[in-house]
Amino acid sequence: MKRTIIACSLAFAAVTANAAGITAGVTTITANTAYQVCDGTVAGAGKTAVMGGPGAVVASPAAFTRTGFNIQCSNNVSMSILENDNTKATVGAVSLKGNQRFGGNSNGGAVNATAKCSADPCPTGDVTTALSEASSI
Repeated sequence: MKRTIIACSLAFAAVTANAAGITAGVTTITANTAYQVCDGTVAGAGKTAVMGGPGAVVASPAAFTRTGFNIQCSNNVSMSILENDNTKATVGAVSLKGNQRFGGNSNGGAVNATAKCSADPCPTGDVTTALSEASSI
C-alpha cells in the first residue's frame, strides 16, 4: 500500500509540474507560423522551453529567436507566439477566466489589453485574434 501511495504521489508531481506549459517544449520555429507556449485548459502552472531553454544557441535561426528561453505559464492563460520574420516577434494571450485579449510585439508594441474577447470567459480561439491585433500595433 505504501508503495502505491508513493508511486501515485510521484506520478501526480510529474504531471502537475508541467501543467499549463507545453510539456514537450517548442523545438521548431517557422517564420509566420504561430506556436503555442501556454495551455490554459490544463490545470496548474509550468514552464515551456523554447528552442532548448535558457543558454541554448539556435544554430540556424528560422525567424526572430536566436537563443533558447523558458516561459513561465500562469494558470488559465493560453498564449502563443508568432515570429513574423527575423526582426519581429508577436505575442497574443487570453485568460480563460477573464474577458480580455492581450498582445504585443518586439517592434515597440508593449503587451497590453487589446480588446474584449468574443465571449466571457475568453475561448482559447481568441489567442489567434490577439496575435493578429498585436501584429498591427
